[in-house]
Amino acid sequence: MGTSNSVKKLLEKSERDRKRLEEINNDLEAKVAHMKNELREEQGYFYENSQRNWKFSDYVSGAHSDFQTSATWSLDNLSAMIQNITNAVVGALGPVKDLPDGAEVSKGVAEINKDGGITQDVRLLVAANCLNLLSGIVNSFGKSSKVQISSAKNSIPIGQGLRIFAAVACNVTQEKGFFDNKVMNCYRYGYLISYSLDEFIEQAEMALVAQYELTLNAFNMAAKDNYNDFVNKEIDLRQYKETADMIEEMTIEVIEKIKALNQKDGESARTLTVYKSQIEFLKSCLVNYGFDSEVSKGIKAQLVKLSNF
Repeated sequence: MGTSNSVKKLLEKSERDRKRLEEINNDLEAKVAHMKNELREEQGYFYENSQRNWKFSDYVSGAHSDFQTSATWSLDNLSAMIQNITNAVVGALGPVKDLPDGAEVSKGVAEINKDGGITQDVRLLVAANCLNLLSGIVNSFGKSSKVQISSAKNSIPIGQGLRIFAAVACNVTQEKGFFDNKVMNCYRYGYLISYSLDEFIEQAEMALVAQYELTLNAFNMAAKDNYNDFVNKEIDLRQYKETADMIEEMTIEVIEKIKALNQKDGESARTLTVYKSQIEFLKSCLVNYGFDSEVSKGIKAQLVKLSNF
């Protein structure tokens, strides 16, 4: 269970608050457990439908809770939770070790790693795609201070035949006498990660560079969504900046990875194309969203950073 320091201090003061938080968490656990059953159905349908008949195996699954006050709400905690999921996947590489709490690994994971060529080289790809999926779900709920009960689920491939099916339930509450009347953000995340050799064969038709380029495009879409959410006042300035900074950081990492892979394979011209495309994307965003000073400032900073590569 992830709990911010401010929440821990408040829990130490009040037994009533602790019990109420347990009630909320139990409700969220029940909701996510139901959603994970739905994810199981979606998992089966994805692999075995009229268009495909792919064999698949469970790879790793788990669940995690996170609690923050609205005043200290931060994507750092989201990042830590996503890292928790990434560690669960990467911890299943080679000899299974250092798995986070709540993660369960398939008994056939060693064979899956061998068949799929799943190595440490895909760690960034896994992390980037998990970040994109989960931060997108959380930001779809809107402002962290908006009292609400929400839930959502989604699925994307994360590379090398691995696919994540994720569900998030959210309870943002403010009750008289509860946590000094602060707005509480309570999240429950559940995830299933499966492996399909058939999907791996399909993915293997594209080079690893191409997969990173797809991830980069996904980040660009996420950046546009973040811009739109902010200028439409769906999220506040702090949420916008933290999401924008995280997307920018991971975008730069992905581009650096493409650069390194191209240098190894002697395809430097392809890297230049990626750089030019990303700069053109940022320039188009500056045209579309530059009327907002905060967005304009962030895009210009990204252009400067990217131009110094």
